[in-house]
Amino acid sequence: MKRRRLALVAIGLAAACVAAGVFSPEILLRFRADQMTGVAQQRDVTLADGSTIRLAPSSAIATHFTAGRRDVRLLRGEAFFQVAHDTKRPFVVTTGAVQTTDVGTAFDVRRNDADTTVAVREGAVQVEGNGSPGEVPEVLHAGDEIRVSTNGGGASGVVRRHVEPEEVALWTSARAMVRDRTVGDAVDAIRPWFHGVIILRGDIARQPLTGVYNLSDPLEALAAVAHAQGAAMYRISPWIVVLSAR
Repeated sequence: MKRRRLALVAIGLAAACVAAGVFSPEILLRFRADQMTGVAQQRDVTLADGSTIRLAPSSAIATHFTAGRRDVRLLRGEAFFQVAHDTKRPFVVTTGAVQTTDVGTAFDVRRNDADTTVAVREGAVQVEGNGSPGEVPEVLHAGDEIRVSTNGGGASGVVRRHVEPEEVALWTSARAMVRDRTVGDAVDAIRPWFHGVIILRGDIARQPLTGVYNLSDPLEALAAVAHAQGAAMYRISPWIVVLSAR
């Protein structure tokens, strides 16, 4: 009986540790954020200056406005910004080591652990990164997209490409355009819409991919990705999906 009680205590402690590891970052994020969205949820935010932000699913922002500057920190995920023109108060979006400065335009910013991607639908923005002055700042115009990789807290690499302006922030209509990207990029776009875990096995994440995917049905989107690659898709449970090269 004593052994059983000890085993139950051990299981309870282990579960508590796992829960703490999973939920602590989320709790901390809630303290830092002014606005958040959950899985498959979008939210429109109107700021005091008339600028608007569309928050993508699983995203979070914090805002701080002063007389001389408008600051938005993208803490997680992705957001589409439509900025009210005010040359005396720059509008700055910060994602870790990367800052995007705008004076009146429409642009999208996406953040993950490895990089920040900025794409412009209208107008122009300037993108700067700490620690790599030779590569940034960059000035982007409509149809420009830049991906700034980060390493050790600073910018470590820049990839620039052109996209169709109307494809910028296509996720606002629950679609993802993947053009000359990778399976990993497509799955990254799908993850915020899926209530669970998506696992990529083998080298499938690096395989090239082009397509348009329906984010409102993430399982359908994952099945389409798998079909395009001739890959296998396994649904381990309602919350776990595995894509694997055959």
